[in-house]
Amino acid sequence: MKEYTTMRWLLFKFAGIFLMMVSIALIYLVAYLYKFYDINSLITLGDIITYNGKIIISLSGTPILIYIFFFALRTVLNKGIAPLKKGTIIGEAWGLFCILSFALGLVASFLIPIVLLMLHYTSCHEDKLRVYYVTDPQLCMMIENK
Repeated sequence: MKEYTTMRWLLFKFAGIFLMMVSIALIYLVAYLYKFYDINSLITLGDIITYNGKIIISLSGTPILIYIFFFALRTVLNKGIAPLKKGTIIGEAWGLFCILSFALGLVASFLIPIVLLMLHYTSCHEDKLRVYYVTDPQLCMMIENK
């Protein structure tokens, strides 16, 4: 009996193409639909900081999406539907970087609010998407009036 049929081959290749499209769509969502002024205010440490922990986690997970894209590309370009036999050194190094990046982003998303409170910022208005930290509690009135 044949190792694979034409229908299984097509299904395998289309699954790889679908996985590539999903990873590109998720990278697009992370890169263009999140409000990066939250991160900018966090870096500049002005009087008013807007913070959303989901942005930090999403950005730290982006290397995983890049890894998935190139893995799917490799499976699409592979001859037949046999499993990939060997990993590459670049793939293994990038995979390790992905895991470390995501773990660091996950930990950082929980530690940043604690660090902000230790830097004498006050947590005030909480939105559905973000939390506001201010240096002077009087600035909370200005945020709530907006």
